[in-house]
Amino acid sequence: MPFQAMYVSHVRSLTNAAFQNPNFLSFPLEYYSLNRDLIVGGVLASGILLFSPSRRLLALPLVLLLSATAAHYHHRPWWSYYAIHFAIPLCVLFGMLACQLRWKPGLVDSAEGRLGLILRSALLALISSGLVLFGFVRFSDQAKEIASLSLERSDPMMEQVRKYLPKTHLFFSRHGMYAAHLGLRMPPEIALLPAKRLWSGQITEERIAQVLVEQKPEQLVLTLTSGQPLAVFRPLLTESYTEVYREDRKALYVLKEIASGK
Repeated sequence: MPFQAMYVSHVRSLTNAAFQNPNFLSFPLEYYSLNRDLIVGGVLASGILLFSPSRRLLALPLVLLLSATAAHYHHRPWWSYYAIHFAIPLCVLFGMLACQLRWKPGLVDSAEGRLGLILRSALLALISSGLVLFGFVRFSDQAKEIASLSLERSDPMMEQVRKYLPKTHLFFSRHGMYAAHLGLRMPPEIALLPAKRLWSGQITEERIAQVLVEQKPEQLVLTLTSGQPLAVFRPLLTESYTEVYREDRKALYVLKEIASGK
């Protein structure tokens, strides 16, 4: 991949009209309430460190946090994995707090030192308990969400695609799980279609349709909008494909000669 292609999608102006809505994939401000375990811990750590001899070191994580917030507030799109930009300075904060609360020789040599040790230990236990509690709730929610997902062997669309495997040499879908699970080849030009390729104009729906016209995959799983595939695909579908199965937001199209059993 050319070096330019690696960064152009990050800096190029919006070129796809479908993404012009200013709220499309914008940074969700509720991110802070959804991650209150990290935010509360970060605020507590900042407050404690502010009154410690190490307060000057707070500049690095706080500047990183503010910079990440400002950048993502204006930058489009926001992807969930960008959370790493917030996790790094928060980890630095927690590490600084742990160093501040660590055991120090001579703490128990006086009543004041012993009281300080008790307070340090209590504070550390409080913060750790909060992180463990919120972390368990987060883990539980994620586990329930994963458990509710359908298994590959029981997925209806997967079963329909599997019916035509013997006559399928090429396959296309933006849902990569079908090709991955069933070992299907996809046209190289459109095998990976992260939204940023469309966002930056590196590829368009028209180009995707052109590749499909040129290579004619035996099976297509297309996303439906208001019950219909995108208009740019309809001429190809009308001419060469038969819809054999649909779900609420996806439909499976098979070449007419294969669908008819020829």
